[in-house]
Amino acid sequence: AESGGVEAREDRMAGAVCTRAYRLPEDMTILDEVDLPVWIATFNPQLVRFLWCNRANVELWRKGSVEEFVGIDVHTNRSDAVIKIMTETYVRVQQRLEVMECRRSIFPPGGAIQVDCTLSPLRVIYDGGKEEIVTMVTGRPVRDAQMSDGNVEVNRSHEMLRHIPMIAALYSVTGGHIQSNTTAKQYYVGDTSEMTLEKVIGSCMWEEQEEGLEEAQESPEALLARIKALRLGDATIKMLARKHPRVLSAQQGGADEKSASRDPFGRWHEISFIPTIDNVTGGDSVMVVEVDVSLLEGAKRAEVQLR
Repeated sequence: AESGGVEAREDRMAGAVCTRAYRLPEDMTILDEVDLPVWIATFNPQLVRFLWCNRANVELWRKGSVEEFVGIDVHTNRSDAVIKIMTETYVRVQQRLEVMECRRSIFPPGGAIQVDCTLSPLRVIYDGGKEEIVTMVTGRPVRDAQMSDGNVEVNRSHEMLRHIPMIAALYSVTGGHIQSNTTAKQYYVGDTSEMTLEKVIGSCMWEEQEEGLEEAQESPEALLARIKALRLGDATIKMLARKHPRVLSAQQGGADEKSASRDPFGRWHEISFIPTIDNVTGGDSVMVVEVDVSLLEGAKRAEVQLR
């Protein structure tokens, strides 16, 4: 199986052009001469599956043949976080035709391996003439990823952060996005270039804030300015906010419009703005953590209505 790992770097490029369709497996056999592992997969949410790989990848995954690798079931028994990661890959690579650079953990027999991956869109043609945009993954195993206790701790902590269902993201004090976990990317429609502190504040319904909170009478502009002024050592800013309804397509892992309006009390988040330091640049930053408390708030409001 395959899982998300440490995010290695930003996307290298976007708008890759897939003008030629390659036949599987006839046109791929030249890649058997390449030392780097290469595998082809589709991350279509309806059925995620491996399609082909070269010899180097058979060795990486410690399989006996290409057929044995293709036979791996990567669709059933996935965690919520892995589903989100695969859905994000489908949207960005196979729909938007972007090239992604990331680190992934794979789990062949004998233990986990960290692999730096380039995920590129590829147009293939199947027997019968059907064409599809799929994902070609070029892997570079990180040979020393498990050599020190420090690396083990980093890898595990990042994996834990990816699987936590709460929204967690890091922003600069100017409002720009630095890093986020899988849940945050999924909630904000999977496009990190659009994730800003302004978007977080704008996603809240300010006319319906919880009464009695410090931010209840504060304008969105004033709150945003106060958040951007946070520095390490300052107190965390906390708020309870009702979020604007969001309707995602099934391909983005979201619900349809009917189910999105099923909760009469809406979606409520407890949001914390925590001042910190970006450990890569040393610059002032703000970590934003959002916890969905919709069930609790809905129960409170239902109880009030029954009184």
